[in-house]
Amino acid sequence: MGIINIKGNSIIFQKRDETAVLGPWGKDCLRFRSSPNSKITDENWNLLDQPETKCSIKVVKKRRP
Repeated sequence: MGIINIKGNSIIFQKRDETAVLGPWGKDCLRFRSSPNSKITDENWNLLDQPETKCSIKVVKKRRP
């Protein structure tokens, strides 16, 4: 089972040595990054720079029946 954390305006999923990050990327867009070696680089590679966007993450915990 993996661990989900909220850091700033991103959702981070970690399981064993794998890491996946989902975060805002400009207006009405999300950026998904993942790595099998537990480290995510901040390289933009071939993406165009985007303006900083305001967003919020709301965590809702469901109770098990």
